[in-house]
Amino acid sequence: SAGDDGACVCLCEKFEPSLVVPLTLADQLEITNDIRPIALQILQESNVGIWLRRAGLERGDIDLDSLKKAASRILPASHRLRYKVREERRLWLLEAGTLDTRPSLEAQLERTEFELNSRMLPDLHGWLEKFRAVKTQQLKEAARHSQEEANELASKAAAEAGEGAESTRLVPWRDPDVAAQLAERKSPHRALLLCRCGHSKVWHAKPAAATALPAGGGYGPTTLTSAPKILGLKPLGPASLMKDLPATQAFSMISEAAKPRAPPRTRSEPSISGGRLV
Repeated sequence: SAGDDGACVCLCEKFEPSLVVPLTLADQLEITNDIRPIALQILQESNVGIWLRRAGLERGDIDLDSLKKAASRILPASHRLRYKVREERRLWLLEAGTLDTRPSLEAQLERTEFELNSRMLPDLHGWLEKFRAVKTQQLKEAARHSQEEANELASKAAAEAGEGAESTRLVPWRDPDVAAQLAERKSPHRALLLCRCGHSKVWHAKPAAATALPAGGGYGPTTLTSAPKILGLKPLGPASLMKDLPATQAFSMISEAAKPRAPPRTRSEPSISGGRLV
């Protein structure tokens, strides 16, 4: 879990995907006006209906949660973004159940949030990479334009002061492309897909609800890379009545093998009828 300063002081028991967006990439105003609408658009366009219906949810019950974290030894000051069930909807679902069903409902909601974030946060991360590329290009163009103006002012100052060596030394000319390259080094930090504690996925285990088979049967473990596994059917009755049965030989569906037939005759082919060739 994460401490007050945003640093991870221990290993989490489970992996909770979150998108770490540095403050150098997006401030609170950009989170509200630019990133949140895109995140909700991804929610509307993603194929996550089966996960929502399984938990009794709709797309309007999901919101983008933003948590601001201070800088730590490994991460800069950033926002932690993740999709989360709205608190009023979560409380309504829990109150609708009984005391015995609340743990299973909590596990189901936790599993749904894990699947939603595993599916949609990579798409939001891809959009943020384009957002960062646009910002970096703007920084480069601003630095190039600023250097071009500085060179123009320096040239005018040198022309007014004369062509002497002293004036040239005081107002040197600099390459705008070099200024653009230096500005690119100061580009915003990249967004990262990490756990809420700040560690990567390899340091965590999947939530138990994402790997356990439901008590009522149904589909097996849900993953993003494999299809659901369906258990094979077993014969009814005690095992003692089935385990000692002798193996039976396979039998064909017809009594005898099919006999070969002559190919159908056409009118253009000759044949013999009554000893005559017709």
